[in-house]
Amino acid sequence: LFRSGRKVPEKGLGALLTAMHGVWDRIPDARLILAGARTVKTRAVDALIRKLPAEYQQRIRSLDNVSEAQKSGLLGEARCLVLPSVQESFGMVLVEAWAHETPVIVMDIPVMRTIVHHNSNGLRVAPDCPEALGQAIRAMLLEPERAMQMGQNGRAVVQKRFVWSRVAENYERAYYKAMARRADRQEKSVAVC
Repeated sequence: LFRSGRKVPEKGLGALLTAMHGVWDRIPDARLILAGARTVKTRAVDALIRKLPAEYQQRIRSLDNVSEAQKSGLLGEARCLVLPSVQESFGMVLVEAWAHETPVIVMDIPVMRTIVHHNSNGLRVAPDCPEALGQAIRAMLLEPERAMQMGQNGRAVVQKRFVWSRVAENYERAYYKAMARRADRQEKSVAVC
């Protein structure tokens, strides 16, 4: 399992660590990799990890300030990406995971509903419900064919919506639309004078 981003409590890492208890009870060889930018608040995450039983601590790899190459390697090797945050504006790491055909698990919040289609390209779980998060993680680990299909579906989303040519096309369309609106407003303001 892989979790990327700033390693701070507000990213849902407490819920993830709690969820992992239920995962490790049933799948003791599951490993959790926490990777991301270290900040002052990361110490609180370190403290949460230290509170876990020693046998659980040994199943966690915590990496600080990983390079893009390291992140790419980790995403390619992960069985799934878990993004337990309830305060996201988009979640670029989802696109990065899908580019590697890695399925995702996210919280069921409005922004994630626009990106992650439950049971198609990932799983959405109720926020603040570590039990549901643990069930989703177990499903990804115990149903590899289903997880693989979700990762492939995620890659199709990336190819359809997020490749640079498509992004540039969308920006260009938005630019021309904005310019047309501006010209229309200027025309109307001249007519009123």
